[in-house]
Order: sequence, then C-alpha cells, then structure tokens
Amino acid sequence: MVLASECDCEGNCPRCSVSLLLKEKGPKTVYSGDLKSQDPEVVPYNDTIPLMKLKEGEEVELIAIAQLGKGLEHAKWQPTTACAYKYYPQITIDTEKCEACGLCASECPRGVYEFDEKKNLIKVVDLENCSMCKTCVRGCTTDSITVEGEEGKYIFRIETDGSLPPEEVLKRACDILSDKSNEIIEFFK
Repeated sequence: MVLASECDCEGNCPRCSVSLLLKEKGPKTVYSGDLKSQDPEVVPYNDTIPLMKLKEGEEVELIAIAQLGKGLEHAKWQPTTACAYKYYPQITIDTEKCEACGLCASECPRGVYEFDEKKNLIKVVDLENCSMCKTCVRGCTTDSITVEGEEGKYIFRIETDGSLPPEEVLKRACDILSDKSNEIIEFFK
C-alpha cells in the first residue's frame, strides 16, 4: 500500500485504501471484528470493540474505507496518544544525617519512598515514578536527601493507540529523523 497523499488516484483505489464491509442484522451487538476486509493483511487491531447495538428488526450495511497516511497530514494517522521524556532521577540519602523520621516518605506525592518502621530505615522503592518535584527534599528537616537528574540518562515513554507497538513507532520515528538529518547534511555540502 502507498500513502494516500502519494497516490495519483482521485480518491480511493486498491493501492492506497482498503474497503471493509459491515452487514449485520439485529438483535445483536456489532463489534469491530464483524468488519470484513477485502485485504486479509488489513484488519481492525482489536476485534472486540463494540460499534453499535442493533434491536430486533434493525440492520446495518456499510462500507468503511481505510487509508494509509501520515500524522503530518492529519491527526487521525498519528499512532501515538502520548510521548514524553524526563531525566532519570538520582536520589541520594545521606545516612549519616538522616534521622529516619519518615517525613520524606509521607510528603512524597508519588510513592517513591517507603519507611520501614521495624528497621527505622527509608528506602527508595519506585525511582522511575519520581517527578523530581523535590517535595521530599523540602520536607526533610535534616537536609539528608538530594534529588537530581542523572546526566545522560532519561526515561522515555510512548503510549500508542494500539495500531502499532511502541517499539515500531520509535523505530520509524528514528528512521524519519535520520533521513531528515541526512537531507540537512546534503543541503550544506
């Protein structure tokens, strides 16, 4: 399949689109899996999404057109719903200064710390959940906690709509950036 914007047809053709037929009679719940594709390679990524409920005597018949496109052309073709990065947190607890009062654990809004009353000890239990807001630092009366971003290390999260796995989205994005970088290099030569 070619991108819809790169096809020379007037609208929809087998090169840039696929038709999916839906023909059902009630009473029943119609699911995405009921869409019959003319191309076995192009199917709904999840076949259990309810589309509609048909009552007795009701029926539906439609043809849906799926086109291949880029998010640059329209938001409906963006495979990601969220993408973010942050520095990897580096939390240091100075055990010489720390009185193990547990204030940092109770002040932290993200549950990064745990206070073990039996051992009278503060532990970092969810480092990656730390947003580096430093509420724990401000709550510590002995200045025994430091929170910084680790140089050269990041947490990168990609949330997709399910049409592509996050690994594939990242790989394709890197390929696009690489191609664009090569274009800039060639331009300056």
